[in-house]
Amino acid sequence: MSMLFFLTNISYITKRHDVARRTEIVYDSVSATETKSLQRKVRNLWECGRLAGPLMATLFLFCHYWILFLDYVQTLKISR
Repeated sequence: MSMLFFLTNISYITKRHDVARRTEIVYDSVSATETKSLQRKVRNLWECGRLAGPLMATLFLFCHYWILFLDYVQTLKISR
């Protein structure tokens, strides 16, 4: 019984190792890809449709500048 337990644990560890290896490959490929500029992101959203595109682009810009504003406020609180 202990040999079977050992073999199933080895199989489980090997599977976890394979998952970790594949995850590292995905992370490396994602970090190697070039990020789009804000202008390109907004332009892509704008061209998605007649109504939804401009709406989503406006919402995206609002959220972007809102986060920048909150970051600025946070740095003011920390500096005091």
